[in-house]
Amino acid sequence: VASPDGAEDSLRIHQDATIRLVRASTTLTVDDGRHLWIQNVRGDIRVNGEPVGPGDAVMAEGGETIEIDGSLVECLAFDLG
Repeated sequence: VASPDGAEDSLRIHQDATIRLVRASTTLTVDDGRHLWIQNVRGDIRVNGEPVGPGDAVMAEGGETIEIDGSLVECLAFDLG
C-alpha cells in the first residue's frame, strides 16, 4: 500500500514506515528495532492464536513473530521504525 521507496507499485511516503494489505493467512517476523501494528479491517482473525475482531489491533516488537490466521483475512500491517 505505502512505503518509503515506492516498492511494488506502493504509494511513496517520506516516513520510516511500510503499510501492507494482508488478505491471506501469513506469518510475519518483526525486525529488531522495529514495531509491527496489525489493524483488522474485516473478518474474524486470530493473531498468535488470540481472536482479533474487526476494528481491533495488536502490536509486536522487534524479534517477535506474528501468525495471522482466518478464513476471511483483511488487515493492514504497519511496519514502523
